[in-house]
Amino acid sequence: FGGWNEAPYVAGEVRDPVKNIPKALTVGIFVLFILYLLVNVVYMLHLTPKGLGENWTFASDLMKNWFGKSGEIVMASVILVASAGAVNGLIFTGGRMTAAFAGDFHPLRWIAKKDEKTFTPKRALIFNLIITLGMILLLDFSPETIDRLLYFTSGVVWVFFSLVVGSVFIFRQRNK
Repeated sequence: FGGWNEAPYVAGEVRDPVKNIPKALTVGIFVLFILYLLVNVVYMLHLTPKGLGENWTFASDLMKNWFGKSGEIVMASVILVASAGAVNGLIFTGGRMTAAFAGDFHPLRWIAKKDEKTFTPKRALIFNLIITLGMILLLDFSPETIDRLLYFTSGVVWVFFSLVVGSVFIFRQRNK
């Protein structure tokens, strides 16, 4: 369910961001809420709590039960495309966040420079790629390593989400 909330990070590249960013966020929240609700109702009606708790591929298994092997393949493909789309959004916005940070931090300003032809933060994207590959190669390229990286980075992300929320309250209190 990631990616839709990244819209504000690319506001500078959106036509009429004052109108379109709130619209994208509102539609994203509404669509995800409805989808999440409907999918969970289907799971609750057709799978047992034990089946949900012991299985990581219950969506594909449910489709396999309903439509056979082709249903399983279709669901796995839908999940793959959705995951790739979310990763694409994170890469797209991650480069822009790195470029914004680098632009404010003098020793890293060279990373913030945008490509003259495409106006994209190509250097920041390459920098993020190098950091990511470094983290993977420094440990090893095993599923356990990828899981560990995901667990560690998601914890850091939630700490920063919490800091952002806390800063909203602090800034509002200061600006009264």
